[in-house]
Amino acid sequence: MIMDGKKVAGFVEDILKKTAQKSKHAPRLGILISGGDPASIQYVNKKKEFGERIGCTVRVVEFGISRSESELMEEIARLSDISDGVIVQLPLPKKYNSEKVQTAIPQSKDVDVLSPSARDSFVEQLSGSITPPVPLAILALLIYYGVDVKGRQIAVVGRGKLVGEPTIIVMEREGANVEFIDKETEGASATEIIRKADIVITGIGVPHFIKSDMVGEGAVVIDAGTSEASGKIVGDVDPAVSQKASLFAPVPGGVGPLTVAMLFVNLFTLAGLVDSTGVLLEIKKKANI
Repeated sequence: MIMDGKKVAGFVEDILKKTAQKSKHAPRLGILISGGDPASIQYVNKKKEFGERIGCTVRVVEFGISRSESELMEEIARLSDISDGVIVQLPLPKKYNSEKVQTAIPQSKDVDVLSPSARDSFVEQLSGSITPPVPLAILALLIYYGVDVKGRQIAVVGRGKLVGEPTIIVMEREGANVEFIDKETEGASATEIIRKADIVITGIGVPHFIKSDMVGEGAVVIDAGTSEASGKIVGDVDPAVSQKASLFAPVPGGVGPLTVAMLFVNLFTLAGLVDSTGVLLEIKKKANI
């Protein structure tokens, strides 16, 4: 069965739209983009469209590449002053130090959880911390399709800051037994970890890296990796895996649409209007209807 991220994102959209309508003012999202990367522009447009559908103000600032890094950080500070949440769309042009730039995002406005302070707060489960959008989207998909991860064996392929690293943390908190695969994992060991897993989650950005013979019969497979091949956005998992998996979240249409929705859940959370736990409970209720 295909895990339909668009469908679940639609449920989240309805929740946030109703919340915004009841609020005195809908949360404001600020997005800074620089460099003109076509994929980045596409992602920003999707976020802007989602925000507008639920009644949010989304302000997009296009920052010229000729300007300095200090000016970029000043622009982020200005955007933060007039927004409830801020995104610096990655990747930035190579002339800018992304890690340093992200420190300009106040923790209380960091909906992507990419600044060092927001990441540390998430890891340490401090008061006011939020969960990064990608693992939140993955958890929402699992909940909607009735997959309880407690005690299950999960293989996470990749340990990047956007997908792998935070997903490992979230799944362990949910009681799963997690093994990860990164560049240091030897080939035979990697294949064995994937094959014996009940749930496989991947986010390495290598087109169709995961083949059918690498996955156990009836496994749940969630593709959270994106890359470009022959002018199309593709995932880490060969589509043929869907014939072997009991549940499969593909690229596109799986984690991606729901990640955008969960980014706005974080925006509403930081604005004090919802919390992710409540949204996940609503998703679980929808699954039982």
